[in-house]
Amino acid sequence: MCISGNDHDNSDSAQAVGALPIHMRFYSMSHENRGLAIIFNHEKYDSARQSRRRGTKEDGYQVQKVFKRLGFKTCYVMDPTYGDIEHVIKTSMFTTLF
Repeated sequence: MCISGNDHDNSDSAQAVGALPIHMRFYSMSHENRGLAIIFNHEKYDSARQSRRRGTKEDGYQVQKVFKRLGFKTCYVMDPTYGDIEHVIKTSMFTTLF
């Protein structure tokens, strides 16, 4: 299933983040195992109203490279169905196979 391989001013979320203790406001990059970055990328859609998103494959691979350089394991899924997304999320919660 996996291919191994803008800031918005939202005052509600800004207030919520500000209410958190300082150690919970940022993702710690000090752990040896940084975690798993799951990238769902959609180029094709089932709907005839939606056009293909040309160039999105390369964008997805570039995002994957950035997360890998930051020390994350990555799971890159191209054109997933709802079932694929659900499966990847559920599987990633209970396994370290990625």
